[in-house]
Amino acid sequence: MNKCVDLLLLFVIYSFLGWVLETIHASIRDKKLVNRGFLAGCFCPIYGFGAVLTVLIFDLINIYIKNYTTFMVVSVIATIVIVTLLEYITGYLLEKIATKENIELGDKNSRKNKSVKTRFYISQHDLNKEEDNSKI
Repeated sequence: MNKCVDLLLLFVIYSFLGWVLETIHASIRDKKLVNRGFLAGCFCPIYGFGAVLTVLIFDLINIYIKNYTTFMVVSVIATIVIVTLLEYITGYLLEKIATKENIELGDKNSRKNKSVKTRFYISQHDLNKEEDNSKI
């Protein structure tokens, strides 16, 4: 029971902190206050689910792998795969169910699949824009 309470608390904390991080990032980028939650309020549940899945993955892998270095490598790879799948499935469901695209990448024509969103990315395109703006 204590583990469930810990996971619920972890979910709530990371959902809030994820919302704060995305709101700050979007507000700085757009130079105005932007609410980045899909839901009303200060809550981004995908961060909470990601945190809970990460803890569960670590616990599961810890049962089978006792070598620390191997544990860390396998845990990082497994976490990347699981969280990416979570993001992909969530984006797909948002597009199908809520008819709201969850995309922030550049040119739509250059993307093969629109569902996966890369957060806080730095692309050559963005760097070139900043260089062009500084010349003006």
